Amino acid sequence: MEAKDVELEHRIRDIIAVVADDMDAVTFDVEDRVAYIEGVVASDRERRLISDLVRRLDGIAGVVTCLFVEHILERASDCRPSPLHPHSTLIR
Repeated sequence: MEAKDVELEHRIRDIIAVVADDMDAVTFDVEDRVAYIEGVVASDRERRLISDLVRRLDGIAGVVTCLFVEHILERASDCRPSPLHPHSTLIR
């Protein structure tokens, strides 16, 4: 691995540590100055911010992201039957 790739990885780690709620849910690698980032983040804002900040890093030739936003379903007690479809539920 080239020294520049290692330096970029350290800078990407810093970005993810500051932006992401769960740093361990995001993995990344740099190869030939191209960043590959994947994982799960808590919000669309986090997803966009990580991608945008990494793209702005000096020395980055490209960014390939595969970040998904985690959607947490509400508890069953927070749901009520749908009047149109009695076997499905609506979330309040």
